Amino acid sequence: MFITAPDISVTATIRKSYLSIFGFGPVNSEVNLKGRGISEKTISDENGLFRFGAVYNFTYIYPELCIQAVDVEKRVTQPTCIPPLPNDSLIPLEVGPILLSPTLSLSENK
Repeated sequence: MFITAPDISVTATIRKSYLSIFGFGPVNSEVNLKGRGISEKTISDENGLFRFGAVYNFTYIYPELCIQAVDVEKRVTQPTCIPPLPNDSLIPLEVGPILLSPTLSLSENK
């Protein structure tokens, strides 16, 4: 007598959805995007435009994401945060334009 197991197949799907975020901030600054499990960095161009082209997240919701820029003089913008967003693997998300605060400094009481 022989006992055989039925054919069993196991499949898995890796979610590859992405989020694209763009906006404007200080010219030629380092722009940082941070959230739980997400950390990205880019440089804004000569017009202040920045883009995070493919922010990946493998859960069902993107966490709150905060963007902050550091300009060439090491001045930091106020953080700008985006609330949690749904993550649908079939629909890529594009968010923007996000406007970052300007960086300011004083010299000689001016």
